Formats: sequence, C-alpha cells, structure tokens
Amino acid sequence: YQKAEVSAMNLSGEQNRSVRFTKSRIKSAFFSLLEEKDINKIYVAEIVRKADISRATFYLHYLDVNDLIQQIENEIIMSIIAKISEFDENTYVDGEFPIAKGVFDIMNSYAKELKLLLGAHGDITFHSRIQGSLSALFVCLLQDRISDKEKLEPAIVFLFGGVFNMFLDNLNKESPLPTETLALIANRYLRATNSIIGLE
Repeated sequence: YQKAEVSAMNLSGEQNRSVRFTKSRIKSAFFSLLEEKDINKIYVAEIVRKADISRATFYLHYLDVNDLIQQIENEIIMSIIAKISEFDENTYVDGEFPIAKGVFDIMNSYAKELKLLLGAHGDITFHSRIQGSLSALFVCLLQDRISDKEKLEPAIVFLFGGVFNMFLDNLNKESPLPTETLALIANRYLRATNSIIGLE
C-alpha cells in the first residue's frame, strides 16, 4: 500500500512538472509572438507551431488565446496580491518599506511580461485591471481604519496609478533604478497619502 502511495505521489509530481513545462513553452511562444505583432492578431496555430506542441495539448490547458492571456494576467495580479498579504504590521520596523519593496520585487520578476503586455502590441485593458485590483484591495484593507472614507478610494486610485506608472517608466529606461530606490520613493508617496486619508 505504501509503495503504491509513493508511486502515485511520484506520478503526480511528474505530471505537475510536465504541465508546468508545457505551459511554460506555450507562454514563451506567446510572448515571442507578442514581440512581433499585436496581441489580437496572435492565433493558436502560431503558438503551437512556435512551442512545437499539438493543438490538442494547447487545449488541455487553455480554451483559446484569450484564456491564455487572462490566465497570465491573473497570475501576475494574484502574485502581487499574495506578496502584499504577507505583510505583517506587527513586525513592521519604522523606516522600512516592505509593501512597496515586495510589490516592486514581484513586478520586477515579471518585467518582460509586463513590458510586452503593457506595450504597443499588448492588452489595452491590463493596466486598468492591475490598478483596479490593487486599489480595490487597499480600499478593502483600510476602509475600517480611517475616519474620512470619502477620501480613501480616490486617494488610493491616484497613488497606485502613479506608483505603477513610475515602475513602468523605470522599466523602459536604459539604466533603470534599483528596486530598493523605487520602493523608497514610493514609500514617501505612501506617507503623504496616509496623511491625506487620516491613516497613521
């Protein structure tokens, strides 16, 4: 029984690795095409040819190209939200900026994807989806902690729009600033916004 259980676990692990490998090839092929053409002109046939897989394999993981795009974008957004969720104010040290640095680190790990998805050939709705998701998250986290709730949503939307555009602008520079420096600058804006909405 134990041997069968171990074999099943090994098989499951191999299958998971195989799925990750296949999806990685599909994504790599998609982004390679996105470097060359508009996102709405990329088709499954091109992706499977470049990834060297069958159409059936593609459809095991994605409904169509739009589903692939949505899953990629959702992964990026959820990774940022997961990093923010790790923050523990009980262990916060004054003068540090863990949320800003964590968000920039995650976005930096998706630098190529963000650059292409938000570039000239990319998805025109993705920018507003990221900003909207993060703004909604912080409104939810902070709404019970401030007295003037009318100021909260516009302040958060303004802040994250500015911080996100700062990251994108830095991403496209020949000599981008280090993540640490960007986080320090963003943290100054965070402090100013805290003052506006009445949050310590």
